[in-house]
Amino acid sequence: MGLTKTNQDLRRDLKSAALALEDAAQDMFRMAKQYGEAELLAAMQRIEALYVEADRLTQYADEVKAGKILRTPSEKCPADTCRDTPLSQRAGIDCVACPMKAKYCLNTAFRKIARSVHEAARDVARCIAATAQYVRSRHERKKVEMLFAHLKRILKMDRLRLRGMSGATDEFTLAAAVQNLRRLAKLTSQGSPLTG
Repeated sequence: MGLTKTNQDLRRDLKSAALALEDAAQDMFRMAKQYGEAELLAAMQRIEALYVEADRLTQYADEVKAGKILRTPSEKCPADTCRDTPLSQRAGIDCVACPMKAKYCLNTAFRKIARSVHEAARDVARCIAATAQYVRSRHERKKVEMLFAHLKRILKMDRLRLRGMSGATDEFTLAAAVQNLRRLAKLTSQGSPLTG
């Protein structure tokens, strides 16, 4: 059975997502070789999970080729927000025999799954977000972003009042100095003043 254009795209997307996960696993393995034994074992567990997910996506691609999973062209959304979310659906033959149909597909003949075309990139981002290095960088990034939020909200630096590069540099330097002085005052304060 020949595949329609949308099903060919779905199969290609699944295959490319599987290859991206395998590439990420290989990169993690290369990086993990530099660390100690405990870190290597933890990385190997994450790598194994990536390979399992890649195998699952490859299996889905094979099911698309066999005609068990179909992608229907998404209907035109009035706000055009659904452009990047085509619908994938299981063929009705699979759903009839499935014991979970009564639980999940009560009113439909088959299951429809909305999967964004950007889901492969999101999967890679989720894998990166699970690492300890990402947690540490997120913690450090929060400290810096809080300083900029304070500059914008409290010190009213939402826009620069001076024109030109030198004016902007001067204004930002003064605001940063004010911020540092406030932090210094907090760190050196001794509590309530003595009353005499």
